Amino acid sequence: MADDSDQAYLLRIYYLVKHDRNAEAYQLGIAAVKVYPHSPSLRLATAVAAVNVQRCGLARPHLDRIATLTTDPLVISRRDQLRLACDGAWRRSVDLSLMIGYRPSIMGRPRQRIIHAEPSSDLYRLCAALKGLCNPDRPFLMPGQRDSGVDMWLQATLNHRWRPDSKWQANLSPILFRRDASRDGFQGSGVVLRSQVAYHMSNNLAAYMTLEAGSSSFGRGRGVQPVRQLHKSGLAGLRGRPLSQLWPGMTAGVSARKLRLGTNLYSIQQAETRLEFDVVLLDGLAIGSSLAHLKTRTIAPQISAASVTRMSGVSIRHELTPVITAQLAIERKTEALTKRRLYLAKPHSIRTRRISLDAIFVPPKNKNAKVVVTLAQEKISSHDPLDLKSQQTATLRIVWRIGE
Repeated sequence: MADDSDQAYLLRIYYLVKHDRNAEAYQLGIAAVKVYPHSPSLRLATAVAAVNVQRCGLARPHLDRIATLTTDPLVISRRDQLRLACDGAWRRSVDLSLMIGYRPSIMGRPRQRIIHAEPSSDLYRLCAALKGLCNPDRPFLMPGQRDSGVDMWLQATLNHRWRPDSKWQANLSPILFRRDASRDGFQGSGVVLRSQVAYHMSNNLAAYMTLEAGSSSFGRGRGVQPVRQLHKSGLAGLRGRPLSQLWPGMTAGVSARKLRLGTNLYSIQQAETRLEFDVVLLDGLAIGSSLAHLKTRTIAPQISAASVTRMSGVSIRHELTPVITAQLAIERKTEALTKRRLYLAKPHSIRTRRISLDAIFVPPKNKNAKVVVTLAQEKISSHDPLDLKSQQTATLRIVWRIGE
């Protein structure tokens, strides 16, 4: 065994810890991690030495890093035991988030809209019956106006995490958020209460359930009645490593979600099923994929709409440096409307392709902060003139965690 191998470092740290020389073991662990920054065993051993000298603050950065380096159940279990010794079963923290984004259309509509009522559409028949008031063969012009703008979202999340030394885990998170837009009348605010319970049936499989309820209000422009809404949602799923022996770096999950949203103008019901995969190909390189099926029903006075949406996506995530990670994602979505719109003769489909690039920066001296810059482009194919043809967006997000 080479004197400078990671195993040689581990044996030396083990010897020092065994003989109650934990301070020296921690110093050796710091030197070893600089040489082998991607070794989960060295980080775990360094954290053990720090905990033994009652310096949990020195152990936490190494414990947090382990999750990105390995899925070995023995290492993860030992990491959780150290966290329990440091923090107890209840862990509390506050996440403060600031997101600033630019969109060419805040309402998601083209600037100039010309609608031709198609023969056999409801609008065409209505105009034909009311001849003299409107001509069904003439286009309806909706004058355009500047619709681009910048959104700014402020969000505070109070995290309560229950992490006992058992198979059960739970989260309870009250969330407050506020939206400020560069255009008057588009402000919004709300509160959400989210709870989650997870049961780890084995080292490779866990079941979870998430319940959420919230209330919010969003403006739709100056002089327009705002939308006040209440929503409830439930999510249940399984996640684990189906090929833990052959491919320990692969995780998979399946989930089902239901949403009910009611407003002063309309109500929405949704049901979604989703399948996800995440595979670690090389150290610092991972690929993810997802498939989803979504049913939506919207009910408004004298109008109802429904659609079936199929979504698929793939992403590649690469850790360029210890502080910068890049992620490229491609998503495809096809929404098939099951009911025609007022001015169209038959139901149609909306096909969307979205390409996004994320640059994730974690300051080296503050692991509780994260900065994410996202550039995205959407191409939309739709028979409806009220749907955008394309859209480019830019988003800056800053997250800062206080505590834990």
